[in-house]
Amino acid sequence: MTIRKLWLIILISVAILSVGINSLIFSTLTDNYFMNYLNDSYDIELKKLIGYTEDSLSLNDIPKKQIEMEYKGYLSNQITEIKLYSPEGELLIVANEDYMYNYMESNMMNSNMMNSNMMDCDTDFDVDSYQIKKGDLLLGVLHVASQGEAENSNIGKHFKDSLLTNSLISLLIVFILVLLLGLIISKKMSNSLIETARMATNIQTGANLQFTSTTIREINVIRDSLKDLSIRLRLKKKSRKTIVDGLVHQTRTPLTILKSHIEAIEDGVIDLSDQELSVCLDQIENLTLIISNMSGMIDADKGVDNPEFEWIDVEALINQITSGLLPQFELKSIKLDILNEDRTRIYTDKYKLSQSIFNLLVNAYKYTNVGGEVRIITLVSEEKCIIELQDTGIGINSDELDKVFTAYYRGSNSSEYTGDGIGLYIVKENIQQIGGQISLSSKVEKGSTFKIELPINNPNGSYLNK
Repeated sequence: MTIRKLWLIILISVAILSVGINSLIFSTLTDNYFMNYLNDSYDIELKKLIGYTEDSLSLNDIPKKQIEMEYKGYLSNQITEIKLYSPEGELLIVANEDYMYNYMESNMMNSNMMNSNMMDCDTDFDVDSYQIKKGDLLLGVLHVASQGEAENSNIGKHFKDSLLTNSLISLLIVFILVLLLGLIISKKMSNSLIETARMATNIQTGANLQFTSTTIREINVIRDSLKDLSIRLRLKKKSRKTIVDGLVHQTRTPLTILKSHIEAIEDGVIDLSDQELSVCLDQIENLTLIISNMSGMIDADKGVDNPEFEWIDVEALINQITSGLLPQFELKSIKLDILNEDRTRIYTDKYKLSQSIFNLLVNAYKYTNVGGEVRIITLVSEEKCIIELQDTGIGINSDELDKVFTAYYRGSNSSEYTGDGIGLYIVKENIQQIGGQISLSSKVEKGSTFKIELPINNPNGSYLNK
């Protein structure tokens, strides 16, 4: 059964049940009130009738025609016939709906005849007899035929029939209105649910989603949850792609250094010395480390690999990185200066820091024109190691400074340069993982300065500066 049909059945059932109970209670209360009103009205009219008859017979000068006309005024749905007898049993006046005043046989009737006339009344009616006296003197006998209890009267029966008819009509009207309203609401609700189900299917198939709000709060909650789920899945997908791209990018570092050094050795630019062999072996070690950690880094739920802290010599690390890139800088006639204030050792992840410095140097090399200059400055301040990388490159627009560390973002003035926009993102991620910060200042056509701040203290609070 569909939700729409279930909703219609529930709505109609509740509406009919509610109206039925309400009609039953209301009809019962109304019927009781009306019947009590009819009985009270009958008692009042009967007292007036008896009083009028007593006054008329006491005066003894009121014409019978006038009394009959007055009696006809007391005829109602309940009082159907009025007969007045003399003390001797002679029928004096008859007032009913069927015939006008007439005289019965003029000869006197005995009490048996009077009783017989009483029995002549319609057996469907109740006949009550009232003696009209003035003191101890009997003036006459009044017979009043009525329909008995108010609920047995024509008006009572008609009222009950009207209540039942109106209740049925009310139920019919309510049924039609509820059916129409239920169809409209259920259609709207079912459409919202169908659209929500379609959203869930699109999430499963990876199709584009367009989330809209409805007037149904519960469905909005479901859609918001689906929206959050869609965003999480896309972020996870993007995160996985970012990690894979990062892996590709990271493998370029040792491979590029190895390639540049091997080519330089082949061209006779540099000699195959122990230092050069050490540089090549270090890059092979870095490449081995990347491959060994590859399975953990691809796991998008894990996010990133955990840093491995050790004591490193910052100056030696920078010299090692720049020595691998120096041939490329020389080919482009870019001056590469290294300025170290002190020889500093810090407790950090050697691979992540070297990867970050390498990425910044590659960026500086790429976006600095021929004949430019790149500087690496190392400072120690308040138990922090500060590494600044300055270049005289093309610079970055001020409104883009907070975006360059976003994955896949490339500056508006970098379209003519090759790249995937992942390098600076990796730099920021690496620096944050080892407890540092990175900031950027830049001016278009003047150059950029990247500032890395790293804690020297190890996790246990020890400090070493040599």
